Amino acid sequence: MLEFEVDKRRFQKLLTANHRRDVAEMVRSVLDTWRGGETVNRRFFGEMESYRHQRFHVPEMCLPDLFAPNICAIDFALNHLNKAADSILDYGCGLGVCGCYLAELGFKAFGCDNWAQIPKRMADEFCQKRGTSFRLVEHHEIEPTVVQHVSIWCVETAVWDRPSVQWILSDAHYVNSFDDNCPKGFEPFGFYGSYLTIFKRTAA
Repeated sequence: MLEFEVDKRRFQKLLTANHRRDVAEMVRSVLDTWRGGETVNRRFFGEMESYRHQRFHVPEMCLPDLFAPNICAIDFALNHLNKAADSILDYGCGLGVCGCYLAELGFKAFGCDNWAQIPKRMADEFCQKRGTSFRLVEHHEIEPTVVQHVSIWCVETAVWDRPSVQWILSDAHYVNSFDDNCPKGFEPFGFYGSYLTIFKRTAA
């Protein structure tokens, strides 16, 4: 497998140019309307290895709303995916922070999550404030919307188990969710430390 590194200087310059609004404040303002959300998130991220020991000091990157796996996923998309041909479904998108950045950078990006766990109205509110082309979809919309899209970030079999999906960018925390640590029909392609693992569709 290839090991990738984020070029901090290039990445910071690129995203700072697209970081036209105080996104962190938007995140806080939306989460403030969700009682218990902050406590739940703190516990969740505090337990995950890929979030707990980050090489990236987020404020230093001028991206107070992105965590290391997000940064790695965006870096990979910029260096290995085709904006004109590839689309990204962020499955487990939360408020849609990462997807909004990808949309600002020129990707056709969609997001879906367990809307019973994180209210979709909150994600809608945040994405409207960002004003990007990033689109949130319901689970039943994934098939007709994403069937032609080739780039995906998720661990849900029902989403990636189709020929059109060529890449899986998985938070390293979730890799053991796959049988033999690799989704069927894919092969390991590379990784960003303990944060993100990339799988590529095997040739037919």
